Amino acid sequence: MKTIQITLQERWAASRATIFKNKKKYSRKTKYKKSHLA
Repeated sequence: MKTIQITLQERWAASRATIFKNKKKYSRKTKYKKSHLA
């Protein structure tokens, strides 16, 4: 189970990095989307 947990953590880190990259690309859209949500 420990091995699976490590793999999951690594996967989370990879997905987080991709999300951060996408956020940087769509920083403008996120700003206007945030105001719409708030």
